[in-house]
Amino acid sequence: MEKEKFSLENFPTSESARKMLSYVSDRFYDTSYVGKWIYQVMGLEYDKALEMAEDMPAQFFPETATWGLKYHEIKWGLPVRENLSYEERRRLIYQKRDCRAPIIPYRMEQMLQNQIGMAAEVSDANDPGQFGYVPEHPNMFQVCVREKGNSDLDYDRVEKLIQNIMQSHTMFSVLHRQEYEKNTEVYVGTLVSEYVEYDIGLGQVNRDIEKSADIYVSAVLDEMVMEEIGVSERSREQLNGG
Repeated sequence: MEKEKFSLENFPTSESARKMLSYVSDRFYDTSYVGKWIYQVMGLEYDKALEMAEDMPAQFFPETATWGLKYHEIKWGLPVRENLSYEERRRLIYQKRDCRAPIIPYRMEQMLQNQIGMAAEVSDANDPGQFGYVPEHPNMFQVCVREKGNSDLDYDRVEKLIQNIMQSHTMFSVLHRQEYEKNTEVYVGTLVSEYVEYDIGLGQVNRDIEKSADIYVSAVLDEMVMEEIGVSERSREQLNGG
């Protein structure tokens, strides 16, 4: 493969080098290979310094920091773990940082979301939440972990996280709520969309199904299809005109 031809006219390539050369008299270094390379080398260093300066505000916060994460780890008394990913290092910083602040339901929700990557809702005697939690005692609260789709939840990890941040005089329960859409194809070609919610906890599992597509009286269904989709005897008589 033929090497790309070097163009002295379009050199240097560094933005900082081009800016510095703009202060020099016109055509002074137009044919100087060595002179342009000197500016190129200096310009690359300035480019790197400029990039770090522009990226500096992002390093002030662990949520956006990358190379600056080690300073946050030092600040909170954590070992510098450069062998871990940025996300894992951030979670350790969140855990150490947030545990020092007063724990209220909102802060607990934010801490759990940062740690497990799922939506969390804390309900207690003062706020029953959207699921109407009613505690048996004012010192009890419930943590509802919500997710869309089907994935594994590390209950031991969630329990340890809550125990590390909860007030010592309180008790809690964990509710794992999975929400997902499921499409079921019926033999006659109709597509029935079901919205399925599972409540997973210490109590009984509830399964609520809402169908977004219905089969009306005018539909023509044979016996096999009726049995497959579970049509009741009364509905079967109505469909057959009886």
